[in-house]
Order: sequence, then structure tokens, then C-alpha cells
Amino acid sequence: MHKKNKIGSKRASLLLLSLNSAVHFRYNTTSFVQRAGDFCWPIRLNTTWTSTSRVECAIRCLQSYKDNCKCFVYSRETSLCTPCSGLTANLTYFTDDGDVYLVDSCSLYPDFSYHNYSSGTATVYAAFYSNNLTYAQAEDTCRCMKAQLFVAKSWEKFLVFASMADSALEYWIGLDDRAQEGNFVWADGQEINSSLESMMFATDQPDNGDYGPENCVYKLKSGADENPVLNDGFCDLHLPYVCEKPQC
Repeated sequence: MHKKNKIGSKRASLLLLSLNSAVHFRYNTTSFVQRAGDFCWPIRLNTTWTSTSRVECAIRCLQSYKDNCKCFVYSRETSLCTPCSGLTANLTYFTDDGDVYLVDSCSLYPDFSYHNYSSGTATVYAAFYSNNLTYAQAEDTCRCMKAQLFVAKSWEKFLVFASMADSALEYWIGLDDRAQEGNFVWADGQEINSSLESMMFATDQPDNGDYGPENCVYKLKSGADENPVLNDGFCDLHLPYVCEKPQC
């Protein structure tokens, strides 16, 4: 019998599939998927090497870093392979020098943390970002991390959001009336409860402004002892934002 080449055997066990224009890799029990979108970036580990293919890059990443290999960047132009430990929306990690392949797991997103509310009976998994983006850019960034802009469909959840937020900053949340003026809809597609709308918005808001449509909602700055309130504003304002993921 002929013995299989060790590397060849490993390559044979790694499958390449095509689904919705994204490339998937599976090596043993680990699956990688190509990142969709350029609004979040890999947290690189402090090394790089050349690989003849993304397949070889994936294998070496897993062999070298095991569970800490959450993703890798592979450049087809330079053959450089860079392992990484997660994804972030922190702009200091920006990179555009290759394709990014990810292991889809909760540990891939270290920006997110759990916060309890309703006397500990409910939990939200969220990340706050201080870099300023338009509403649409903030939406795209959250989607890049398989998340959405924050949805506060109860007063208790809104208050836990306020307790986590920097009171000196304004934040986009996932609420807008872009589809129909005056009909505010959360990022998950549900309309806001009318009683909550009156509780959450500032006095005389929402008002759609005097100088054009104000269709996107953000939290206003507040004093230390003040309850937070919302305002409708121009969607092309550049503000910090909050992303929320399903709990793992």
C-alpha cells in the first residue's frame, strides 16, 4: 500500500465550498468562512508567513494557534498569511491587504460583553463604539459582526443601555422611520410601542426637524442624574453607536 503524504492528506480533508459568493473551508472540525463586508477587521496575532494557498494558511494557523486561531488574512498577491484572534470594529486594526476568513463563534467577537437587566432575569450582549459613523455605516459595521444596532423594546432594556453608555456621548441605536415618516421601526423589523415612544423620546420629539427629514434615532447627551432620552436626526450625522448580538 502507498502511504499518503502527510500534508496532502491534510489538504484532502479540507473542503472548499461555495455558498452565497462566500468561500467556506472545513478542516477536521473547524470551519472557516470568508468575511462578508469590509466594516470590521481582524485582530492580528504577532506573526506572519508565506503560504502557497489559503488552504495551507488555514492549516498552519490551526496547527500553530489551535483554539486561538479564530481567523486569518490571506493575500493572493503576496502569499502572505496572517493569523488573527478575532474581529473588531476598532479602526486601529484596519487592514485591506488580503481576504479574511473566520471561524464563526462567540469568541470571535471580543468587543461584546453581557449585561444583565430586569433584576438579572434578562441579558443583553452588546458592544459600544466611540468612532463616529453615519447611521448606514453603523448598520453595516454591526452586520459585519453578525449583529444589529441596539434594540431597546422595553423600558428596562433601555435603562440598562443608558447605564452602559457614556452620558457625555450621543449614540445611534437601531430605530428609524426611513421607510415611512412617523412610523418608527426597530432594527429587527418591529414597530416601537407607542407608550415606549413617548417615554423614550425627548420633549417635543420626534419632530422630523425644520430643515429636512430626520429619520434616524440617537441617544442625546445627558447629565449624570438625568434619564437618557432619544432624538430623531439626520441619518448622515457621524455619531458613536451600539451593536447588539444574539446571545451565545
